[in-house]
Amino acid sequence: MAGTVISCADGTPVPYPSVYLREGNRGVSGDSLGRFRLVYAPAAPPANFMVISSLGFATDTVSVRRFLSGDRSVICLTPAPAALPEVSLTGKRLRRLRTLGNRSESRTIVTGWSVDPRSGAERGTLIKAGKNPRLLKRVNIHLARSTYDSLRVRVNLYALHDKRPETEPLYAHYATVYLTEGWVGIPLGPDPLPLKDDVLLTLEIVEAWSKRDKNVLLLSAGLFTRGLYHREHRGQPWRRARTGLSMTVTVWE
Repeated sequence: MAGTVISCADGTPVPYPSVYLREGNRGVSGDSLGRFRLVYAPAAPPANFMVISSLGFATDTVSVRRFLSGDRSVICLTPAPAALPEVSLTGKRLRRLRTLGNRSESRTIVTGWSVDPRSGAERGTLIKAGKNPRLLKRVNIHLARSTYDSLRVRVNLYALHDKRPETEPLYAHYATVYLTEGWVGIPLGPDPLPLKDDVLLTLEIVEAWSKRDKNVLLLSAGLFTRGLYHREHRGQPWRRARTGLSMTVTVWE
């Protein structure tokens, strides 16, 4: 199934939308122009609906039968700006930068996955916000090894509900990574983000470029962490593993 996701407001493409079958175990992310291709094979039970989502837009659900008939090859999403949590810092001066998260730089304890651009796969770690309000300035990841020339990544932040990450992110930020090893710092725009509660921080590969036929991406990991959260696309529930990724955030406090 191939289609394009656009904005209902002005017809412009919605970059890297998440598309998955509500029934079944298939999902992908679209490209920078909103185009997606999802392999569909009738199964038992058959998939009846396809879910399309993107931060800043209302999620849409489309009938698979109608889509396959050609009526909905172009899908428009209605803008719905995401509301970030408010943090009151009245009378409080932010005096220092602090790093939170797993700081391992191991090249022997690593976590990796086969990079299939736009597969929708995510890997992440829990970030504890603490008692005092903070402002999130930068996300940091440690590459043990990458053979890619460059990667286009999406950093996602998820709120927790009953100690479980939500399905859709609170915030997403795109960056291009050129390094092959070491710490990669990803600034989150000109204005720091409020960090009031614990969040899940994830990394998603949306584009990958390489002159090689075979490639590998390994992120440093640690054993004494809060564990790794992962899923293969937006429609799957979150799963946990013991080994946690080396991912941190730099905050003002």
